[in-house]
Amino acid sequence: MVAYFRQRPPRDSTVNLEVKEWPAFASKEDIVADGHVPAVVWKYGPDRRVCLPEKEILELAFDEPDGHLSHLFSGRLYRLHVGQWIEECIVQHVQADPLDKHLYFVKFQRHVPGRMTQVSIPVSLIGLLGCPAYLKGYHVELVMPTVECEVVGDHIPPPFLLDVSKLHFKSPYSAITLRDMLPLLPSDGTVRFSRKYDLDRAEVCWTYEVGKIPEVPLPKDWRDPNFIDRKGKLMRLTYRNFWPSQGQER
Repeated sequence: MVAYFRQRPPRDSTVNLEVKEWPAFASKEDIVADGHVPAVVWKYGPDRRVCLPEKEILELAFDEPDGHLSHLFSGRLYRLHVGQWIEECIVQHVQADPLDKHLYFVKFQRHVPGRMTQVSIPVSLIGLLGCPAYLKGYHVELVMPTVECEVVGDHIPPPFLLDVSKLHFKSPYSAITLRDMLPLLPSDGTVRFSRKYDLDRAEVCWTYEVGKIPEVPLPKDWRDPNFIDRKGKLMRLTYRNFWPSQGQER
């Protein structure tokens, strides 16, 4: 049995897709009616417009029956076979409707070995049934479902498998940080966690007793990120010409 698992191929999340070029004079509506999803590949070369097979790309985007847009959809390497060309890229932007499970447009960014690519790698918990804290009745929660990484190698690493089988509870709570996950990075040094993280303070997984952690008020300068526009300014909840302003002045 040990020999069988040693002979298994290494984990790889790379996807190969047969796509076709965007026909001349065809609109996005024409492509959708033909059973494809419009997409574009950009950066490190000329922009290339392609048409993705709808069935295959939807299975990758919505891999859970009642879930949201998959974290792995934008956290893996794609090899798009366009005629005689092969584009290696990652998903940078998606226009989608998670409720209806429909993709309107996908924007890919080329991945060139030797150049840094920022990609969010998903995290999955393993060993939960053997976790000492979980067996004692404490709650174990994944608080960072993806980790932003900087990749310069040939491949995008597969999802991180975070082992919690040795996680013990210590009041008020225990946590696994990014520094604890450093051994999960590829040994060749081609992948590292984003420099925006503090490895000792970025907590990926918690274990705590429900209802025992005291609530802490939000800072006075805290702003809900759901109401911040692309320019970093606070959105208004009502139309300013008719109703009193409920946001900060710009």
